[in-house]
This record gives sequence, C-alpha cells and structure tokens, in this order.
Amino acid sequence: MRRESQLQRQRSFPSTVNRHVAIAHTADTLEAWDFCRGVASYRPRSGPWGLRSIPMQSNSSVPYLRRLGKTACDGVIMMPGRRQTLEPLQQRGVKVVEVDGDGEGDQVSYPRLRMDNHHIGRLAGEHVLERGFVRVAYLGPRSDWSRDRARGLERVVTDARAQCRCIFAKDWRELRSEGWILQQLQPIERPFAVMCCNDQIAACTVRAVSAAGGKIPTEIGVIGVDDRITECIGVEPPLSSITIERFLIGREAARLLDELFLGKSVARHVHAFRSLQVVERESTSSYVYENRDVAAAIAYIHCEACNGVTIEDVASNGNISLRTLERRFSEVVGRPPGDEIRRVRIEAVKHAIERTSLPLADIAAHCGFSCLSSLSHSFRMATGMSPQAFRKTIRSDGARQ
Repeated sequence: MRRESQLQRQRSFPSTVNRHVAIAHTADTLEAWDFCRGVASYRPRSGPWGLRSIPMQSNSSVPYLRRLGKTACDGVIMMPGRRQTLEPLQQRGVKVVEVDGDGEGDQVSYPRLRMDNHHIGRLAGEHVLERGFVRVAYLGPRSDWSRDRARGLERVVTDARAQCRCIFAKDWRELRSEGWILQQLQPIERPFAVMCCNDQIAACTVRAVSAAGGKIPTEIGVIGVDDRITECIGVEPPLSSITIERFLIGREAARLLDELFLGKSVARHVHAFRSLQVVERESTSSYVYENRDVAAAIAYIHCEACNGVTIEDVASNGNISLRTLERRFSEVVGRPPGDEIRRVRIEAVKHAIERTSLPLADIAAHCGFSCLSSLSHSFRMATGMSPQAFRKTIRSDGARQ
C-alpha cells in the first residue's frame, strides 16, 4: 500500500521539485488554458514547482482536492475559488490562493484575487461614449460582481452627462431569454449602446435585436466582456468585448502563492486585477453622433490619426471649412479635433508600449509623431510621465506578476 502511494505521487508530480502545486480550475477550455499557462510561466523564487491541472468538472474534484491536501500537494490555486474546499486545505497546512471565488464579503485567512469589475464597467462606458452614444444600458444578473460592473459603467456615463439604465435579471435563465432582452431594451430611445455582463449574454442580445429587425451598430451598439472568440465571431455582426487577461491573472496568482511559500506576509484582502483593453469589432464600429460632419470626422481621425493626419486633412475629407469643423466638433465632442488626434495617438502609443518591445523611436513613427521628442512632449502632457517611465511601470508590474 505504501509503495502504491509513492508510485501514485511520482505519477502526479515530477520528483525533482521543491513544491507540489495543484491548479484547480473551471472546465472551460479557453479560460483554463490561458490561466494555467500564466501560472506555469511564473518563475518561483521558492524553488521549482511541480504543477498539476485539475478541471472542476464533477463533484469528485472537491474530495480529490482534499485528498491532495493530505498527500502530495503543498499549494493550491483555485479558479473559481470555493471556500468549503480551500479552508479545510489551509487547515491542513496547504498554502492556498483563491481566484474569483464565492462569498466576496466573507472574511478569510488566505489571499484572494479578483477582477476589478468596476474598472471593466468604466472601460465599456468610455468606449461607447467615444462612439457618440448618449444613452447606455447594462444587462446582467444581480450578483455582486455584476453590480460592480454596472456601477463602473453608470459612473463614467453619468459623469459625461449621458443617460444610463441598469437592468438586472432574476436568474440566468431569464437573462438568456431573447424575448426578455427585447422587452427590456424596447423602451430605450435609439440609438443607444448596451453593455452585457459577458459575451454569452452579448451574443444573445445581438441575435435578439437582429431577429427583431434592429440595426447593429447604427441603432444599437453591443459590447460584452471576456473576449471569447467563439461568442464574439459566432454572431453577425461580430462582438466588441473587453479582454480578461487570464494569463496575467494566473501569473499573479502564482506570485501570491510563491510569497506564501517564502513565508512572507501576504495581505488577505482582495487583490484587484484590471483589464487592459477593449477589442473593437463591428458591434460598436459606427459613430452615432447626431451631427453627421462630426461623426465622419471622428471616424476619419480614428482611422488615420497614426498616419500623420492633420486637422486640415480632417476638414478637407469632410468637405467643410476648418473653422466650421472646429466649432461643431467642440460643441458635440467637448474638445477640439486637434486634441482628439493627439488622444488617439497617445492611446496607440500606450498600447504599443504595453504589447511590444519596439524602441520608442519606432513607436513614435508608427503612431504618427514626427520624432521621439514630439512623442515625449505629448505623452508627458497627457499622462504626467515620460514614455520611458511608462514602460518601466509596465515592466515592473509584469515582473511582479
């Protein structure tokens, strides 16, 4: 019996490791793949880890985790976390980290990692406001995380003096009902945008609106959360969505577990993790400003800003005078077209710094700046820091993760 146990342990984890770590995760293949890759990419300072992936696909996974706590497992990273599983493991001396678990308000003695749902709502709000929508709705369940997303959306929308309506379903069955979705959206004056709690509900919304003869995105813009490619390109038009960086979440969870292994003090409160970007597809690709000249100018700027476009080019493309463009643009958007060109370029620079290791001079050229000095001046004016300092901040965050 003892020899069988030893052989089982050898099959479960490599023998040349310092710690045995179980990654308990959702059975969703796409979510689990990125999350597990993130954990595996982390280089632990506590020595080599042996990793084992455990999909939580059946009830047997819970007692199996408890059995691991008695034998080969030194640490557990669990997504989504289950308190009834993690607390007994911790009591047996297993180091545990919870990711997106239940009981958000409960007091626990282990670190928790959560998405910053308020920030997700803000990202969605900023995106649809940039498209010119002045009426915005939210669709989601009554869960705490969903209400946080709704609050983030509502805050940024109302701050812009636009209208926001948050709609919560009593359960997931109701939320997936295309008839219920249409009933909730029907009273809202068009055009408007709707943020859905995730891509699945956003896809249901697109199908419901399209089946009822609604036009997306010119009448109704739709944005989801998760950037799940199967849902996003599985509907027509394809869905815009907010990315959930599960790879980086996995790395951060591994870092927290490593700190526990090293005996360091790790805060037992919620560690918030922010999404990075909106992936724009056709469901929010139109600009719905009531003034057609402004809508055309915005679309042209967003398309050509990084190609060195000037405000004179924007006026010429719209076949209107420069003075008329500046007046109308400022009245509708709240800033002159020149500021919008610089804003779009700065966002492109941020994205390039976050996603690539290109030299800053090359980024300047790719993003429409005449030289690195021009980029540095504009970037500092917009963010309060130099592009070099911004890159260091990104890299230091990545090192911690």
